[in-house]
Amino acid sequence: EVGDYNGALKMYSRVLSKSSKAMKEKKSVIEMLKCYPTEVPPTDHAERVLRFAKMLGSSNKPSLCFKSYEAYLGLVSTNLEAKAMFGALLLEKNSLAQAAAFIRSVVEETGYFSAQTEDLPQIRVAVIGPPGSGKSKLCRSLAEAFPVVLVTPESGGAEKVLEKVAEAGAKGFVFEAGIPEDVGALDMTLDLTIVLDADESTLEAKYRLNSESVNPDAEADMDKFSEDLKEYRPSLETFLDSYSDSGLVYLNAVEDEKATLEMSKKLLFEIPFKDSDPDVAAARRMRTFAWALMGLYFNQRGDRARGKRYFDLAQHVEDSKLGSPPYNWCKRKSTLLSLADELLKLSMVRTTEALVQEEIERNGQSIETSLVMTRIHKLKKNYLDAESVLRSALDTMVPEDKDGSPSMLPLLSELGHVLFEQNKVTEALEAYEGWLAWEPSAESLDSLALKRLCTLSLESGKLQQAKKAALMWCQESSSVGSWFSVGVVCERLGENDMATEALSFANELDREHAGVWGHLALLCLRKGDVALAKKSIVLAVRLGHFEPDLFIDIAKLCMSLDRMDFARFAVEESLRQKDTLSARLVLSEVLAAKGYLDASKTEMEGCCTQAEHSGIKCAVPKSVQPLLSSSIKTKV
Repeated sequence: EVGDYNGALKMYSRVLSKSSKAMKEKKSVIEMLKCYPTEVPPTDHAERVLRFAKMLGSSNKPSLCFKSYEAYLGLVSTNLEAKAMFGALLLEKNSLAQAAAFIRSVVEETGYFSAQTEDLPQIRVAVIGPPGSGKSKLCRSLAEAFPVVLVTPESGGAEKVLEKVAEAGAKGFVFEAGIPEDVGALDMTLDLTIVLDADESTLEAKYRLNSESVNPDAEADMDKFSEDLKEYRPSLETFLDSYSDSGLVYLNAVEDEKATLEMSKKLLFEIPFKDSDPDVAAARRMRTFAWALMGLYFNQRGDRARGKRYFDLAQHVEDSKLGSPPYNWCKRKSTLLSLADELLKLSMVRTTEALVQEEIERNGQSIETSLVMTRIHKLKKNYLDAESVLRSALDTMVPEDKDGSPSMLPLLSELGHVLFEQNKVTEALEAYEGWLAWEPSAESLDSLALKRLCTLSLESGKLQQAKKAALMWCQESSSVGSWFSVGVVCERLGENDMATEALSFANELDREHAGVWGHLALLCLRKGDVALAKKSIVLAVRLGHFEPDLFIDIAKLCMSLDRMDFARFAVEESLRQKDTLSARLVLSEVLAAKGYLDASKTEMEGCCTQAEHSGIKCAVPKSVQPLLSSSIKTKV
């Protein structure tokens, strides 16, 4: 888990040698991984080897990753995902014949499911609103924007509506709710209910202006409008009670129609995709991945015609009846980009690049392809190329996506990462601030971006921003690091109670985090609890905490409490970690307070000489000034 994989293998070998006769003779890595201690069940061991293989892949250790996957498949030969990924690893190594054998076996084993009906994303939405709200027009527009069936009230009442819903089936539907005769009888499932609403006088004005089916000057028609409006309120309550499990959103009926449509589309985009049968979904995913890998196999052999046929097969299975890329309406990535994500988890750069090029040739450049190319450049340590890709993607975004859209946020956070890796601190901070300014949703939160934003904000003195980032980091990933950061920021802000609470929580998660003990010592001193502070600082030193400035702060606080022995211990620890002028000045003051005047004078004169050579000013504490010789005094 700390990245020392050779050390892990040595330790594993030691465990085996004590518990398995098979390890008496020297074995290869693959043979060793296939062996397991006698007390460990084989299935548990296999899962552990697979987890080890994935960790090796994500840490860019291709050789060991390959051997670990081979060892796993020697233990469990039925895992389709592992077989597909091992085929991809063979493609990465250019072992084409072996790769084809593994990939074809995945296609053959998933063929059983090919005749079954493919699951499609369903959008099941009701739009309800009073006369004059514009619900009919909104429903028609949504039915044109999404591949769903428009269901409208019929003379047959609830029964007819249910028939049309059943006909819509897996496609999904948009239901113009209106005022159903028998709402309780509408036994159907809804993902979302959109309620259009406004006050009565505004609705009447809009009805007179926009109605297509009545004469606004005819009294009879306007009387009917009033009657319908009276029936609408209780009908709405009944409808919402019947479908309390669906999502519910109120929209202003008198808003600009285009704005209402765009808001409704955004709400529909956010409906999560659900596969009704997990086994069918998993098999389809593996089959499409295998066909895409076969496409890569034939392309590498130079047979692009056959490669194209396999890519077409993969895209057809995944995309049939789903519309065109980039599949935003159902929140689904293209097959090739989904596979690219999986390959990058194992650091397969060359194969992923080939997939991205195929995706661009088929569907053009997109934000998703830019993000994948960025990850590839980062794996290759080409941070300048990664920055160029991201800036180009941001420059070419359509205006509506530049207003903090879900598409824009990952580009900004990735740009921050790339700039941070290049040590462009100011630009990285600006990118992270731009990302945070759009208030990313829970889905768009990036723990690494929050961690780095907190660190950079702390270094630049933007403490409130650092606190916000640290708290959001805790929300995204509650860990020792996130709670430690909250504690440090609150400590800097002087919010001692909140800092103590955060650091205590971090301490519960990890009793051996040296930094937590160090900062708890400082907070204990602020409260005057010297005994507890001593215990905490000793633990911090024993655990190897490196933060020279913290020990200087502790020393100064001890001096104000007249605890000079403790102050000397802290400042000497700071000097042991890093010899700085500020630490030597504090040490001189501590020595003077303890009565070691000669030692204090020698230390201070050394500080003054060092400051003179460095061309900086040396602020000598008043308690030490009388000890200095006249020649030194003139220099400070």
